Amino acid sequence: MARKGWRFTFRRWLDERLQNDLRTLRDILTSFAVNEEADYPRWVWEKSERFSVKSTYNKLCSNESGVPYTMIWKAKIPLKIKIWMWLIEHNAILTKDNLSRRNWVGDSKCAFYNGDETILHLFFGCDMAKYVWSLVAFVIGADNRPSSFDQYWVWIDRRLGTRKQFFMVGLAAICWAIWKARNAFCFEKKLTRLPTEIICSVSSFVTYWAGLHKKDDKKELEQGAEALMKMALQFHPQTQGEDAGVVLLQ
Repeated sequence: MARKGWRFTFRRWLDERLQNDLRTLRDILTSFAVNEEADYPRWVWEKSERFSVKSTYNKLCSNESGVPYTMIWKAKIPLKIKIWMWLIEHNAILTKDNLSRRNWVGDSKCAFYNGDETILHLFFGCDMAKYVWSLVAFVIGADNRPSSFDQYWVWIDRRLGTRKQFFMVGLAAICWAIWKARNAFCFEKKLTRLPTEIICSVSSFVTYWAGLHKKDDKKELEQGAEALMKMALQFHPQTQGEDAGVVLLQ
């Protein structure tokens, strides 16, 4: 910085985009007067002008509105799961399509069935996910299943509209169970042979997270987890050595 203004020097050539960014930066800087007084930090997102995590969080989330974000941050589930669900909403988890965009070279196919792995395919589109959602639909009395996150919010509201506190719990448990099974195959070569294995994980997560809820809600979540497990075992009894037929809702 020169006494009479701002002077910038760069060690590399600036392309057109960077030149535009530089002009924008200069326009911002010229609005500030330069004098001999000592500088001090000022946090513009807080009235006290002092940094706070809360103000940073509020600013970062200021452009996030709608059911998904409200449900994520209000849900009584572990914080790491909230953050993970938030990353899903931003298409930022490391599914194979996202890895490919980062120059990863590898098999792009879904860990469960044929099809390129994307967030939508993994959690709703592949046959494993369809089976899981079909069983959930049976348990809550629905005659169809959602095929996307947007459809899920409408679908679950029609069936459990008076129990909104459970919406994100169920969605997060299903997605997390599928993700864990997918990672077990990708990194440990542990193949999930039956959807019942994922349903068992979903039931376990819901039961465990139920402890974060009040007494009545805790009991209802535990009952829902148990009902889901029983429904799964009806289609795939533990005593059967052969795979039972997969029933998928349209």
